[in-house]
Amino acid sequence: MSEDKPRKRDVILLAVAGALMLVVITLFVHYLKPISLRGAVLKQDADPRRQSPIADVEVSVDDGLAVPPTKSDFSGYFKLTLPRRILSGRPITLRFRHPDYEPLDLKETVSDRAYLAHMVPIHPEAVQPNRPEIAVTNVFVRYSIETDTAVNIGTGIKTFQVENKANVRCDHSTPCSPDGKWKGATAEASLDAGDGNKYENARVSCIAGPCPFTKIVSDGFSRGGRTISVLALDWSDTTTCCKRKYLGTRSAILFASPIPSFSAIR
Repeated sequence: MSEDKPRKRDVILLAVAGALMLVVITLFVHYLKPISLRGAVLKQDADPRRQSPIADVEVSVDDGLAVPPTKSDFSGYFKLTLPRRILSGRPITLRFRHPDYEPLDLKETVSDRAYLAHMVPIHPEAVQPNRPEIAVTNVFVRYSIETDTAVNIGTGIKTFQVENKANVRCDHSTPCSPDGKWKGATAEASLDAGDGNKYENARVSCIAGPCPFTKIVSDGFSRGGRTISVLALDWSDTTTCCKRKYLGTRSAILFASPIPSFSAIR
């Protein structure tokens, strides 16, 4: 019995030492893993529906760090990978440069959150001057070819928003980001083509806000049909999604070969 006790003690000591070694290795690997800063570049506007993504913005770090600059893509998304020695919580300055926008420097701290940069255009959008309306009268169109086919009876664009606040930790009482870290929000939209009609070639895309942090959860648009719907998830600031290029089809009889004549008055 006296020999069994030292053996049990040795086994316990080895198990504790192994567990401590595993913890040390895990922490070592964690802190040596480079941190990547991810974010989106948007046009500055008080209206979230007009905060369109900005592509080809040069993003760099202005702290003497050997970090190669990168450029934002078509959705405004950018990613900067920091050196391994840079740890979370360190102050850092992000520089954003684009020839059509005012320079922007953001003083931030290193973390895993989404970095959102709002840039001000150098040349504001021109306001269309008021012009007199032109009335077109006496328009006549005659058709002479008969056909019975499915025809395009409507195209259009409709938008909807997914309202949310960026960089709020998820408490799992609401929708979360795909990695479970950030609070998210969802929004659903649908369209009804009406009796005898159906939608085809419908598409949904994000057109404003931090689009890289938005995901289409359920897409009924691509399947088509009389009624189509979509469910979108956003885990950053408010985004605007666009339902576009829908067309309804209906059997109809047309008489083609137009012979137009018209006159216009100002």
